Amino acid sequence: MSGVRVTADTGRCVGSAQCSRLEPLLFDQDDGDGTVVLLHTAPPAHLHEAARAAADICPVRAITVTTSEMWLDRASNRPGHHSLSDSRVPTVREGTAP
Repeated sequence: MSGVRVTADTGRCVGSAQCSRLEPLLFDQDDGDGTVVLLHTAPPAHLHEAARAAADICPVRAITVTTSEMWLDRASNRPGHHSLSDSRVPTVREGTAP
């Protein structure tokens, strides 16, 4: 079973609130400057698609979604470390639909 990790770049965020309107269980807005507040860095499975959709609709690409397969690939690409898998699951943000 793959996990999902979500990150939000508040320095890039312009406060459009697309993410928090799409999924208020996963995203909120800062009361001071309106930037994104990420409520779960490792959301439960029922929020995975919403996280991908939010990353896709963010006008400045401030939200990133990665899967556990990507974490494994990144760790296994270190020098002297052999990859356990050649597979990589792309995210919607990377332009591919699941």
